[in-house]
Amino acid sequence: MTRAALITVALTLPTSLVAATPPLIYEGTLTRDGVAPVPWPPLRFSVVDAAGRVSWSTVADPASLDVDQATGHFVAYLEDTPDNPLIRADLFDDARLAVDVCTDDFTDCDWLPFEDPQRIGRPLALVGRLITEDLVLTVRHPGDNPRPLEFDSVHAALAWLDGRLILPGAKVTIAIESGTYGPYDASIVIDREDGRRLEIVGVSPPEGEPVVSLLFDDSSGVVIADGARLGQLSNLELVGDGSRRGRDGKNGLSVGYRAWSRIADNVRVRNFSGHCVLVKGGTLLADGAQVSNCGWHGWSAQHGGVLIAVGARADGTDQDGFSADWASLIDAKDSGVGRSRWDFAAHRQSLIHAPDACTGDVPCTAEADGNSYLDAPGLNAHDIVQPFPSAGYIRIED
Repeated sequence: MTRAALITVALTLPTSLVAATPPLIYEGTLTRDGVAPVPWPPLRFSVVDAAGRVSWSTVADPASLDVDQATGHFVAYLEDTPDNPLIRADLFDDARLAVDVCTDDFTDCDWLPFEDPQRIGRPLALVGRLITEDLVLTVRHPGDNPRPLEFDSVHAALAWLDGRLILPGAKVTIAIESGTYGPYDASIVIDREDGRRLEIVGVSPPEGEPVVSLLFDDSSGVVIADGARLGQLSNLELVGDGSRRGRDGKNGLSVGYRAWSRIADNVRVRNFSGHCVLVKGGTLLADGAQVSNCGWHGWSAQHGGVLIAVGARADGTDQDGFSADWASLIDAKDSGVGRSRWDFAAHRQSLIHAPDACTGDVPCTAEADGNSYLDAPGLNAHDIVQPFPSAGYIRIED
């Protein structure tokens, strides 16, 4: 072989990296000193990262190529194999396609220098930006031999997803292995419009307490940014530093304006210096989840926020267990509370729907003002506050 061979490759994307037939199509031109080679040699296609490491490779027989001998133009159809990272969309950052000319008997391939731009079409990371099938990103404590798509934190997994689009029909799961992670001094921020197709899941038993804990030191926990989405948060607990700062403290879980998220019933949020959970103008589905020991409200919906927390629980918060304020809505049917200043509080044209909540032997406290309505038939209440006859209304009897 001669290193005078000059290869140029242009990448043509199929409509889907998974469903197309054939799934991967590459076009290019091969010449030696400006002339197409005769006979046409085998070509090796490889995925190579920025450090020159090969993560996948296949050799295309000349008989499998569509070749224009006059111009040196060729079309290659690469096989759809389970270990192909282009199919699995788990490319290294800055991964590129390398093409090498091989001997006719396939025993040797001529590696061109990685720095040679003619060896490369365009960065394959651009291909990997389209996630077209289900993908799992694993979070685990660092080991000696990390595998592709393994990360040491949720932050790092989300950073890998930055700039990648999860297409409809696909789902990305960030799976956190059992253990305690942190403490972190930065929040986990979800700022994705395609986030309904993203889940953050602790790899915990389906029943019982979560065995994945994310610790935060002087930082809020999970933040769903304005307008963003998160498909689900499950099988884990978010734990703050235990300090108390009231309404200006750090929140365990925050859902911003026009944002949406769901958390499962095996999620726990505790020990944050501000709200355990704050829904500010967004929507959160949180049936069965539990919050405790926070420096302000346990569950708080504000400024048009919608919180659906059927069967949820709030314990030991410095202010309200469930608080709706500024035209917000909370559905807390069958919920449980304890050891908060006010267990249920509706303020400023808000509504709390809490039938059959707090029906045990321990009585609850309730407050409504500012033309708000607390609908809680069956509530076992020992303190009910309605400052003025027209200020708010609380119903505790059917």
